[in-house]
Amino acid sequence: MDIIGDIHGHADELTVLLEKMGYYRGDTGTYQYPDNKRKVVFVGDLIDRGPKIRETLMLVKSMVDNGTAYCIRGNHEDNAIKFWTLAASKDNQDNSKDSAKEDKQEGYLRKHTIKNIIQHSATIKAFQNRESEWERYIEWFKTLPYFLDFKDFRVVHASWHCALNSPAFDIKNDKQVQGIILHGEELKLPVGSSFADKDGNVRVSGRTQWWLNPKGLTYRQYLEVYAMDIDGLDILIPDEILQKLGSGYPADAKPVFFGHYWLKGLPKVQASNVCCLDYSVAKGGNLVCYRFDGEKNLCNSKFVY
Repeated sequence: MDIIGDIHGHADELTVLLEKMGYYRGDTGTYQYPDNKRKVVFVGDLIDRGPKIRETLMLVKSMVDNGTAYCIRGNHEDNAIKFWTLAASKDNQDNSKDSAKEDKQEGYLRKHTIKNIIQHSATIKAFQNRESEWERYIEWFKTLPYFLDFKDFRVVHASWHCALNSPAFDIKNDKQVQGIILHGEELKLPVGSSFADKDGNVRVSGRTQWWLNPKGLTYRQYLEVYAMDIDGLDILIPDEILQKLGSGYPADAKPVFFGHYWLKGLPKVQASNVCCLDYSVAKGGNLVCYRFDGEKNLCNSKFVY
């Protein structure tokens, strides 16, 4: 399997990456590997930010539809579903009410704030005068799984959660776990600490390096790269907070691949069985793939970008 990180509408980079790895356009125009000996797994976040969002969706969906790729839901696809879905209002829930009262809806599942509109604006522009086509993609997003758990490896967008280990767990009915696996586990910063994220938004919580055991670590050691330069983080995470955190991704668990984290520099694995594939292609970085061949110990030589 070839696992590819967040694309964010960079179809040209995706085409170059696929062809670099030996994929080609078949008779149907869909990218495939010779004799279908390999397939791609996309970690989500196909849309927003980039210059060729529509082209990216056409390419990826074609591969999924033709069985040459898998794709999971990223937080941007999930955000898009909610951005375009009306929240149920009290009036609308009563079928005996006049249909004209639909105008009194309470808003959308994802609020149309300036921040959210700006984040989604490139996608909106890409589908200007193509509303029906966009609606079909929204319906497709709804079919994308939240994660994939294969025999030898796992793929999730932002953070693996222990609840996913249970075959009986129903992710569709657990909003809290959905939030964690789509957006990453977050940790509230010490009082008085804050930082500006990649979009300039001020945050008082930071995404964790969830694969680490937080016991004995400072806030700085446990938080993601964007929080590294904040003052006041060189203190140990208190015991009362440790009790609410997990103990990290088990060293004997199958390899897990994810995106979302906007890493920089040369790709490298986070642990022998943990690999992030988001290297900020939408911010001038690389579009990255890990070529997985069933190994239990991941290695940096398997990256292509």
